[in-house]
Amino acid sequence: MQATHNETERVMIQKFQSTIINGETRVLLIDGESIVTLKKIPKKGSIYTNLHSGATLTTHKLTPKEHLLCERIGHFCKQEGLFFTAIDIIDEKLSEINMTS
Repeated sequence: MQATHNETERVMIQKFQSTIINGETRVLLIDGESIVTLKKIPKKGSIYTNLHSGATLTTHKLTPKEHLLCERIGHFCKQEGLFFTAIDIIDEKLSEINMTS
């Protein structure tokens, strides 16, 4: 009830991905093409991949499944005129799409 302010506001939830301890992949797309791929790895004992929470940032080579995901999302973004987009992937599954307006 607290999160919805007595059911007056909507909330979005997602299933917790315990594999987050292995890190989260961040892919930056420009005009539908992946240009930067990074891995954010939480510090030991944490589940937070935010750099300000102590996570480390490394380069990352996309797995075949991640690459396919980026191609599909990139194609959609280009079709919709979304020039700059960032996507987050946990355990080869899309967790978030960030886009500029």
